[in-house]
Amino acid sequence: EGGQKLDAAELNVAIKATRAKLEAIAGEDLKLPEVRESVEDILEKFDENNDGFLDKREFQAFARTYFSRVEWPMWKTAAKGAAKGVGIHVFMQCVVAPIVALCSPLIIAFAHNEMKKITGEHLDTMKNEVAKKFHSINVFGKDEDGDGINDDVERIERKQKWQRRMKKARDAAAPAAVASAAACAGLM
Repeated sequence: EGGQKLDAAELNVAIKATRAKLEAIAGEDLKLPEVRESVEDILEKFDENNDGFLDKREFQAFARTYFSRVEWPMWKTAAKGAAKGVGIHVFMQCVVAPIVALCSPLIIAFAHNEMKKITGEHLDTMKNEVAKKFHSINVFGKDEDGDGINDDVERIERKQKWQRRMKKARDAAAPAAVASAAACAGLM
């Protein structure tokens, strides 16, 4: 009908052409499933105005439903990505992790031996340099009482200690209050 609508015969040709085009896009190794419904059933299902034809909008609705696997190249890419991810995970678990497990004691022993080579005086000098750098950027905060613990940390610890004491007192006071009230009422 002037190229605007598809009757049953034209719809059959359009379905085959659309499927072939999408398969060409998807690649040779992927095949779209066959449309199993008859053309008449498709017309009945998607012909919204019941004129016996599928207009452009109705055909697009049909194509979206039956050929929604147009994104197969994307799925193919996702599948390859997933396969690579699984491969990397297996490699990490089966190759890298055992090597690290075997080498860790050797590396730790090497580090300990290197640390033993450093003289006590040199080690103290290195520690003092690192401490000066940290103190210069005020990482440790103020320590006015000189006990080596940041004053802010001490204040937080005192507050938490006070809160724990208050909780214990509340937990002990509630049963005591109930018991004394019961005793006053002559229930005990």
